[in-house]
Amino acid sequence: MSAKWTLPAEKPEAAERLARDLRIARLTARLLLNRGLSDAGSAGRFLEPSLKELKDPRENPTLTEAAGFLWDSVRAGRRITVFGDYDADGICATALLVRCLRSAGAEVDFHIPHRIEDGYGLTCEALQAHRDRGAEVAVTVDCGISSCREAEHAAAIGLDLVVTDHHKPGHARPAARHVLNPLLPDCAFGYERLAGVGVAFKLAWAFGQAMSARPSVPDEYKPVLVDALPLVALGTVADMAPLVDENRVLVSYGLRAIPQTANPGLRALMESAEGTGNGGISAYRVAYHLAPRLNAVGRMGHAGVAVEMLLTDDPRHAADLAAHHNQQNRLRQNVQKAIFEEAQARAAAEFDAEHCGCIVLASPDWHLGVVGPVASRLSETFWRPAFVLRKENDMARGSARSIPGFPLFEAIRRCEDLVERFGGHEGAAGLTLPVANLEPFTDRINDIAIELQGSPPPGPELALEGEVNLRELSDDAVRELRRLAPFGMGNPQPLFMAGALSVAGNPQLVGKGRKHLSFLARQNGVSLRVIAFGKADWLPLLNARRGEPFALAFEPMLNGFRGPERVELRAEDIQWHSELRTERSA
Repeated sequence: MSAKWTLPAEKPEAAERLARDLRIARLTARLLLNRGLSDAGSAGRFLEPSLKELKDPRENPTLTEAAGFLWDSVRAGRRITVFGDYDADGICATALLVRCLRSAGAEVDFHIPHRIEDGYGLTCEALQAHRDRGAEVAVTVDCGISSCREAEHAAAIGLDLVVTDHHKPGHARPAARHVLNPLLPDCAFGYERLAGVGVAFKLAWAFGQAMSARPSVPDEYKPVLVDALPLVALGTVADMAPLVDENRVLVSYGLRAIPQTANPGLRALMESAEGTGNGGISAYRVAYHLAPRLNAVGRMGHAGVAVEMLLTDDPRHAADLAAHHNQQNRLRQNVQKAIFEEAQARAAAEFDAEHCGCIVLASPDWHLGVVGPVASRLSETFWRPAFVLRKENDMARGSARSIPGFPLFEAIRRCEDLVERFGGHEGAAGLTLPVANLEPFTDRINDIAIELQGSPPPGPELALEGEVNLRELSDDAVRELRRLAPFGMGNPQPLFMAGALSVAGNPQLVGKGRKHLSFLARQNGVSLRVIAFGKADWLPLLNARRGEPFALAFEPMLNGFRGPERVELRAEDIQWHSELRTERSA
């Protein structure tokens, strides 16, 4: 579906002032203004993230009390179990907290549920099993905020429960010993959109303060927290948490620390992942090379293997486990591709674009581990919220993915009487419901979608930073844009628009399988190379409309392959001027 390009209002005077105050390029100043950073102080802090910006755990009594309880438990020799989730965020959070507690002498193990056999989150059975093995304290990471029944069971069997989570709370709060969630109104210990691993890091930091009984942590514990930052970066990026505020600080430092990490498991994961060997590690590389390998183990097998890899101190064992992650990721890719093709065909046949506000598909043959990514691709393809479920006996379980502006969690909540269990947030959710309720659920969620977004919903939009002339894209100006990294949710990779372009020379298909397109774009005597990844289908259009002016949406980048760095344009979209669809905000 063709996207409408949206551009922010131009603020030339404010951009000029900010550029002058910070001694930066006007192009960089424009991007800072687009992010709501209009004064030199806030913009300067954004460009130079500092750990000093992190909120001190001592400012929140709930966090301080939970950390003090854990330290008292460690000193008393009480056995602790960390309960995590099976995605990359939960895996990293589990490994982080286990490492930090063990460094203080704690007797601690962990539990990760099996995605298919156990399902999401805490279970009474798992709590009972660890209590039977001697656990006296249970700490959740990246889960537990909706586990009211499980919290009651923990109390009944004499297991002290500490819940740390970042997902949206339900109507009731679990009756645990301590509950940490930055989304709770009385639990503001940092940025409210911390990932699960970010919440775990804040608890580990407060735990260090409890150890020393001072604002600073013990000297021997400081390296433990520093070594935890790469795990925070990996889990935060993988969970698509907004890379602003405290998340920006944590991820910035964590990414810089990844290449030098002493963690054998993380080093082995990097070495096994193509494209992460040399130079710095970007959020993009984490999201598309490292995180999928962690997630694949939880999708296709047991995520406990990933936690084991991040906990081992044996490099050889770590390398073996990393190889296993690669194998599982290849399996995941093949299974996911087959299911998506089947789901796409079904959606095309069953989906009435005029009257359906969302897509709901279910099959007994679909692997539960990949229904989330399949739902994501369906929502992008058809531009509707998508639910992809596996039917097993009399129950259907699966995942949902939203489109911008549709409050997925709240929509499912309005179907609460039809759903046995659900959780998530505005963009993604998991749910379980009886197969007998599939039809009424489909009807109601469709009505809700039409009510909230119209039928058909507004089409996709491509948010651009503004219009530029090719002459503005000097090497130095594009190089300076790197200061806005790390890029991700909440701080998108900068995309610009340039208009009145023409093709210089002959476009060529390049790369493996000739799937990519390369050509020169010319504007007012300036020519820059364009690379359009996966856009081989543009070639006949460019040839057929040769001589007709067009506009390009692109990311400017510096390519230093086989020589000095030169500015190139990574094309995202193309529109001919006669058909241009743009909208500028007020």
